[in-house]
Amino acid sequence: MLKTTINAYTYWNAKPKFLLDSDTEHLWVMYVIESGACDYSIAGQKGQAVRGDILVCPPGVPFARRVESPLSFHFFRFALNNDMIPPTQLIGQRLQADSRIFDDCNLIHRYEFDYATSTDAIKDHLLTDIFFSVLYRKDVHCDDLTRTNPDIAGVIHYIDENYAKSMRLTDLARRANLSPEYLSRKFHDSTQQWPRMFRAQHIL
Repeated sequence: MLKTTINAYTYWNAKPKFLLDSDTEHLWVMYVIESGACDYSIAGQKGQAVRGDILVCPPGVPFARRVESPLSFHFFRFALNNDMIPPTQLIGQRLQADSRIFDDCNLIHRYEFDYATSTDAIKDHLLTDIFFSVLYRKDVHCDDLTRTNPDIAGVIHYIDENYAKSMRLTDLARRANLSPEYLSRKFHDSTQQWPRMFRAQHIL
């Protein structure tokens, strides 16, 4: 099971500096960077985060950061109910945010000051989507697929990047140089979902 519950969300626009060079939270923290740059250090992982980078810090771990150029980013503090991903795989700079992550973040930003219970549920769902549909599937499962089944990994990546566009099974099969029937079977063997249902889950 993987589920998130947002405790706090803020969109920071061109933040010039952090009040503290380091902070330690009692819940998980995540930054999704839209523009600017900041140096960071989380549990021994160090680097500079720029547009599209995602920084994740677990509870009780110092999060050191310093703005290098005015930083615009989505800030999340949240509880994580997780028995799917080893916590060590969620620390530090994970991946480049794609259009789906930014779509989710922008929807959460739209509801930032709406505190209705129903809206909270939508925001929690969107953050869970970032973790499950992107962090888990791309960072953990697709690494294995890339090694064992690169054709299917390529199809998954294409759906991730183009989920909002119209696409047919024949088009996906052509990209993988497979017949539609064989792609469908191979895709189901790798993901336990048929291609059409996999894409439909993205659109929800």
